[in-house]
Amino acid sequence: MFEVANLVRTVLYIAAADGNLRARIGLLTQDAKLSARPGGYYVRWEPATAEADALDATLGAYRRIHAGTLPAGNRDTQAPLRVASRPAA
Repeated sequence: MFEVANLVRTVLYIAAADGNLRARIGLLTQDAKLSARPGGYYVRWEPATAEADALDATLGAYRRIHAGTLPAGNRDTQAPLRVASRPAA
């Protein structure tokens, strides 16, 4: 399990390493989830035998502290579909 933060240590992304932290972070930079930023990124990791449980606990703690929101990198990037009501003809 790992967290990625910016220069002032604001958490931007929380994820499971899936057994290979270096490869997982490399994929994030290729997928443009982590684009180049001044000051770079800071990574904090926690070894866990059950990564899924550790990830759920960390995301739950983040949500409790931040009023139910997720880090910017974990949020769904697609805007929800807006349906406008139309009067029947």
